[in-house]
Amino acid sequence: MDKRELVETMFKEIREEGRVVGRMQGLMEGEAKGLTKGKAESFLRVARLKFGEIPPDRVEQVRGAASGELDVWLDALFSAEDLHAVFAARSIH
Repeated sequence: MDKRELVETMFKEIREEGRVVGRMQGLMEGEAKGLTKGKAESFLRVARLKFGEIPPDRVEQVRGAASGELDVWLDALFSAEDLHAVFAARSIH
C-alpha cells in the first residue's frame, strides 16, 4: 500500500468514526429531549390533579422549559398552595 492509499484509508476510517460519533450524539440529544418532554407532561398531569385546569400560557411555558427548570417546579408542586407559587419557585441548590 502506497502513501496515497494509506491516507485515503485513514480518511475513510476517520470519516466513518465521525459518522458514528454523530449518530451517538443525535441519539443522546433525542433521549434527553424525550425525557424532558415526559417530565413536562408529568408535571402538567400532577398540577391539573392538584390545582385544576392549567392556563394555556402556562402549559406552553412548561412544554418549552428546560429540564432543570422543570425539576424546580416539580419540587415546588408538592408544597405550593397555588399554581402561582409553583412558578415563582427558584432552585435552592
